[in-house]
Amino acid sequence: MVKAIMSNGQIRPLEPLPADWQEGQPLRVETPNETKNAVADGPLPLDAIPAPLRVDEGGVVRIGKSRVSFDVFIEQYENGLTPEEMVHAYDTLALADIHVAIAYYLRHRDEVRAYLKRRQEEAEALRTKIETERPPISKEELLARRSARGNENAPTGE
Repeated sequence: MVKAIMSNGQIRPLEPLPADWQEGQPLRVETPNETKNAVADGPLPLDAIPAPLRVDEGGVVRIGKSRVSFDVFIEQYENGLTPEEMVHAYDTLALADIHVAIAYYLRHRDEVRAYLKRRQEEAEALRTKIETERPPISKEELLARRSARGNENAPTGE
């Protein structure tokens, strides 16, 4: 019987499979408690930790189950916010997720910078489109609109 561990929904052997092992032969799958004990007696299981990143319906990368965008997260990190400060500032983030997201960023800087640049370009294009479709309104025009509506919202009988 070959010892194995369940990791991320997959069964992984803890030792090399014998040359005569065939699919369908029994594997002994260890439970998490058995694995903890096995670590003390043998090698440390090195599981890849998935990045807690997801793409929402608008195409924005977010951290974990929160609404905190990766853009804001990276900006805060590069401005010197510590993981503990981020947890305090964004109470929907888990400290472990923050550390994994930072590790992801550090290992994929070029890809992340390309993503952030693309997001910046998209934001600038949207800003230009909005400004083209709706020209800016002067302060005088806003004040005139406000005074024209001023009587509509006034309380009656006072």
